[in-house]
This record gives sequence, structure tokens and C-alpha cells, in this order.
Amino acid sequence: AKPMSDCWRHIHVYVASGYYDMEGERQHIDEVVLPQLTYQCISYRTQVHFVDLRIGLNEHDFDELIELKGCLAFLEEIDQCRPFFVGFYGHKYGKPITDYKLPHEPQWSKLTGSFPKGRSILDIETFWAALHHPSRYCEECTNQTVR
Repeated sequence: AKPMSDCWRHIHVYVASGYYDMEGERQHIDEVVLPQLTYQCISYRTQVHFVDLRIGLNEHDFDELIELKGCLAFLEEIDQCRPFFVGFYGHKYGKPITDYKLPHEPQWSKLTGSFPKGRSILDIETFWAALHHPSRYCEECTNQTVR
């Protein structure tokens, strides 16, 4: 086993934003914020990874991802990154989707049951990150604060 001093902590931060009006902000995070944060976290033996499913996709590819997978890919990534979520909200809501394409399993019941159809991916991401498992979210956030 490696000594504790050789272990690195990996933090994954999910980034959600409107596809059409926040490209500059996402690019700034990727090119400026992440390198600075990486440098700052070295002394804490912590690596920060931003997860942005919109990076590298053009509008057509993004729409195709939603068409193929619905919102499942986005929600699974949010769950993997908990409790770290950053949302950027501009003037555009995003295209409404009518089929969330979620399995009929208990963990998705908040979205398959009572959540209205026709919401955008950004709206669904925000709802899932902020309101799904709120007590667990607060507990994890308190326990994982990087000083």
C-alpha cells in the first residue's frame, strides 16, 4: 500500500450551462480557471476535474446526444460529481425535450413521476443537482470542503 502522502484526491465538478449562450464562460473555465485551480490544489494533493458534457460538441452533436440518451447521461454524471455542481445561466433556456428517456427505476421517480415534461436539459440538470438527495448533498458538501 502507498503511504498516505502519495495519495491524490480527485474532485469532479459538473458544469451545466445553456449550450447556446454560455460558450465563452465554459471556455474561460477550461482555459483559465481549471489551470489556476489545478496549480492552487497541488499543495493539497488534490486534482480538480471539470465535467462538461457540452465541451467539444457542436449544436447538432449536442442535440443528437439528447435524442439518443435523453437526460440519463447528464444525470448519471451529476451523481458521479456530487456534491460539486456549477451552473451558468444566461438568457436562453434551451430546447425543451419531451422524452427524458429514463428507466422506470426508483432513483428516477422524481423525474418520471411528477416533474413536468418539456423542460430543457439545463432545467433538469439544475433540478437534479440541487433538489435530488438534498440532505445527502449538504452532508457531503460539509465533509468534502477543500481548505
